[in-house]
This record gives sequence, structure tokens and C-alpha cells, in this order.
Amino acid sequence: MPAAQTFFRIGVVIALMTMSHWSNAAELPPSVVSTLEHHKLDPAGLSVFAQEIGGDVVLSFNSDQPRNPASTMKVVTGLAALEILRPGYRWQTRFYSDAEPSNGVLNGDIYLVGGGDPYLVQERVWLMLQALKRRGVTTIAGDLVLDDSLFEPIIEDTGAFDNQPFRIYNALPSAVLTNFNSTYFVFRPSGNRVAIEAFPEMPDLSINNQLRIAQRSCGGYRRGIALSMQKANVARFDGRFPNRCRRYGFTRSVLAPETYTAGLIRSLWTQLGGELEGKTRVGTPGDEAYRLLTFDSLNAGDVTRLMNKHSSNLIARHLLLTMGGEQFGWPATEHNGRKAITEWLDRKGLVFPELIIENGAGRSRDARISARNLTRLVIAGYQSQYMPEFLASLALLGQDGTLDDRHQRTSLNGKAHLKTGRLDHVTAIAGVMQNRHGKRFALTVFHNDHNVHRGLGEAVQDSLLQWLDNYSGPAAATGSP
Repeated sequence: MPAAQTFFRIGVVIALMTMSHWSNAAELPPSVVSTLEHHKLDPAGLSVFAQEIGGDVVLSFNSDQPRNPASTMKVVTGLAALEILRPGYRWQTRFYSDAEPSNGVLNGDIYLVGGGDPYLVQERVWLMLQALKRRGVTTIAGDLVLDDSLFEPIIEDTGAFDNQPFRIYNALPSAVLTNFNSTYFVFRPSGNRVAIEAFPEMPDLSINNQLRIAQRSCGGYRRGIALSMQKANVARFDGRFPNRCRRYGFTRSVLAPETYTAGLIRSLWTQLGGELEGKTRVGTPGDEAYRLLTFDSLNAGDVTRLMNKHSSNLIARHLLLTMGGEQFGWPATEHNGRKAITEWLDRKGLVFPELIIENGAGRSRDARISARNLTRLVIAGYQSQYMPEFLASLALLGQDGTLDDRHQRTSLNGKAHLKTGRLDHVTAIAGVMQNRHGKRFALTVFHNDHNVHRGLGEAVQDSLLQWLDNYSGPAAATGSP
């Protein structure tokens, strides 16, 4: 076949493929089609479903296609937690000892029994230890023993997802989790070297500082800093740090949860004037152990809000495990957490055959749900007895959470409560919006396409939100406002 004829046939095939995609895109509003064309995005990667609450579907495009939802999967986990655990649910962290304290001295070991509290941050650990002091404890003569048996161990390579093993979003759940297992490292030029500080202070964390000064402006990926762990508790920093950076910092998870929690407790206990003389180990209290303190978490309504507003993977994974434990017994497993959610959906008459939940957080390449069904779930949340808690958990467009820097100065500010999602080549939003005509919609937008996470997906989302804001009646269902 002549080369010219071959190229002509290839061109026809490409043209037909393109026409097929864009003829389907005619179901989309013209402004959205224009945005897709401008950014050279294939509409085949986009799914949209929007329905007026209590009314009709106003837009449906590829809405039954299973998509990766990224962190909008937390909408499923969050609503399930509100209805299964209920907003008033609290996790409990307990302290036990071998004997009662006498004259401020605890002559024996002290046991911290982890309750899976996902928001036992540094300030709350301080409050917990202060409450322990009020129980008459100042000196602990024995060991600090951590009981992390409430959750089945999760065996997972934290670097497998994206080769970022020390990022907080990749940290693993633990029944004795504190402060998201996070350490904040601060870097400052100091003469011909770089000074490194770690917060909070961790007595068991050592720093091997191999950073050198580079004569250049402040910029570059992580300012040229490379982090590795030489041993379980030795953080090594290599690279060339710009001398024109006055200060730079990042947060990482570098210690095992048991090591981190023990270090945080020892550090704060010393600050409170206490003494802890023994070593740290893992174990469980005996049947005759004396209960010193029960420390309650924030309630599940507040925790769900913190999860969705700030898209915390660790909170989502703790919620999944807790639902599994409460429904099917302890120690908790992710399998039972997934089972708890699917049985809850069945009881609500929400059958999502395409649904794949991996860890409840959306940090997954395999998680799947359709735009239609996630919108159905949003509507179920709007109709739930816990609707105020559900809506309040979602980021308010232009004002807080993961949406605080979007539409701060446009007419869309404050008009939508949305959960966002973002992975490499994935963007998503799901939630509720009230438009300028007083109409309220539930909506989901999934976009799985090359490089959409680099701002292109947000441009498409913005076009859809603007279109919904102007929507006044059924004519818009054909693509015309």
C-alpha cells in the first residue's frame, strides 16, 4: 500500500476516534467542553453527575463509569462512621499500673493501652499526662509499656504507593498513634553548615547531618534535601541547601509509632516535672492491673470533620478499623472495616456493585466508585439524621480546609461544601452546592487522565461549578444554561 494512502487511513481512524469522544462530550455544557479543548483533555476521562436535591438530574456524563475517586472516598468512610459509630462516639486511651501510686511514686510499670484515637495530637497528649499527674503520679519507677493490640498489625510498604515512605499521608495506623506520628524538621544556614532541629523533641531520634551549603537562591525541590533512615531511629540528611534560604521546614514520619509515642510521652512528662525511670517496651497489663486513668478522645463528629476538611489518610484508616472492630470484634482489621461499610450500604438500599474500598482513605490505585453512586451517597448524607455533622465535615469553598485557597474572590466563595481528591493523574470533588438561584445540588466530578492533577482538573471543575451556579432550569440539561 502506498505510504500516502496509509497515512490517509490512519488520519481517518484518528479523526473518527476524536469525533466519537467529542460527540459524546456534546452532553456537557459548552463552557466545560471549551475548557477541555483548551487544555487538550480527552472527555473520555471525565465523569460528572449532578442532581438537584429533591429534584431531577441536571447533568450526567460518563456517570456510571467506575473511576478512581482519590480522597473523595473519604465521603463514604466519613458518612459511614457518622451513622455506624454515631457522632458522639469516643476513643479511649487508658493507663494501668501494677500498683496504686503512693506519695507521688508509682513503684512498678505503667501501661499505656492504645484505644486507636486518631487525633491524639501533642496538645492532647499534654492534657492526658497532666490528668495523670492529678491522679497522684510524679515518679514512675518502672517501665513504660505500650499496648498496641487493639488493631491487627498492617503489613505494608509505606514507600510502595509513590516512593515517598516518610510522608505523613503514607503513615500506617496504630492503636497507640500520637500526633500523626509526625516530626517537623527545620533547616537554617549556620555559617558553613546547616543547622537542623526536630519538633517535638524525640529522645530516641538521632540526626546524621550531612547537608552542605550551596551558593544559590532559595528554591528547588525540597531545597535539595534528601532524607533517608540509616537505622530505625537515625535520620540522615544529604544534599546541598541554598544559603539564601533563611528557614525551611517539612513534616515527616520517620519513627515506628511505638517509638514515637514513647518518646513524646517521655519528653512531655519531663516538661511537666515528672520522672520516668524505666525503659520502654511493648506488652499488655495483667488482669489484676490497677486502672489509673481513662482519657477520652474528641467525639467522632469532630474527628470526621477534621478528616474531611484536611483530607487526613490516617484518620480515615482509623475510622475504617474502628468500624470493623465495633461491628465484628477486636482486634480490628481493614477487611472487617470494609465489610462494615458494605453491610451499612446494603441496609440503606445503596447497592454499588462497582465499589472497591481499599483503606477507606482513597490513597489507592485500585479504589473505584462511579460518579452517580457517590452523588447518591452525598444525597443520603443530606437526608441523614446526621446531616449537619456530615455537611460541616466538608470543606467550604474559598474559606477552609483543602478549598481555602480556591475562589476566595469569586462569586462561588462559600457556596459549596465539597470533599476534594487528588492523586497523580486523578482529580475529584464531591459534595453539595447552592447556586445563585437558591437551588441546591449534590454533585460529583471525577477526572482520571494524564496530568489532570497539575491544575488542569481544577480548571474543569471550576467550569462545572460556574455552570451550576448559573443553572436556572431544565434547559441546562441539554448543555445550555
